[in-house]
Amino acid sequence: MLVARPLIQRRVKPNEWYGIRVRAAYLSDEAWYEINHYGGRWFFAWGLVLLGVALFGLGVSKPHWSAYNVGAVCVITFSLFTIWLKIARYARSWENRAGGRR
Repeated sequence: MLVARPLIQRRVKPNEWYGIRVRAAYLSDEAWYEINHYGGRWFFAWGLVLLGVALFGLGVSKPHWSAYNVGAVCVITFSLFTIWLKIARYARSWENRAGGRR
């Protein structure tokens, strides 16, 4: 969640190391900041979900650890896949606005 905050606040300049680095983000500075803001909000929300899963795990008794671990991995995998799809879709809308120019 801490890593997503600068993205949400549009404080990360275009670079090759940190941020939502998809082709569409490099179309313009505006695209970079908007895509990173959008992706940062999703990663922040994902962080909240992970925090909830972790806090729930604190109360899981030892006989149920295996089931909890499988469930947690499913939540993490589903969340990351969902975020990836949402960001890819949003980035594609920026490419469409630019007429597919790179």
